Amino acid sequence: MMLAELARNIFRQPDSTQGKRRQDTSGKNRLFPGSMLFRRGLYGLLTVLMTTGSSSYAAGDPTVDITAGQKRFTACASCHGADGQQTTSPRYPKICGQNSAYLIAALKAYRDGQRTGTEASLMAAMTKPLSNSDISSLAAYISTMRAR
Repeated sequence: MMLAELARNIFRQPDSTQGKRRQDTSGKNRLFPGSMLFRRGLYGLLTVLMTTGSSSYAAGDPTVDITAGQKRFTACASCHGADGQQTTSPRYPKICGQNSAYLIAALKAYRDGQRTGTEASLMAAMTKPLSNSDISSLAAYISTMRAR
């Protein structure tokens, strides 16, 4: 069953407890209070899964070169570790397997001076020379790294 079809079926049919109606104190029939929140949360999750798919980057994107991203990662490894999880300091996050869309947004924000914080100036200096293509390739490589 396709993910989109699954999502449509979930929202069309009430499940055993979430979609049942009950009478409240005013005598009106209403859905259980958690019903709408449950369905909205599930809908949001399914929407994310449908839009991101199973891969973290667009494989058909000509600007994404994982090999180039791997070469660029050598500079990142000095703080984030060669495997993206053995950081040199607890201040540096483990980035191994991180979602590429998040990484792209974060790296662009550092590069463009939109992110602040403890290590923002260090990250701004590291990302300043990167083009959008470099950032996409780097993010694609990091998102393919797997924890051991």
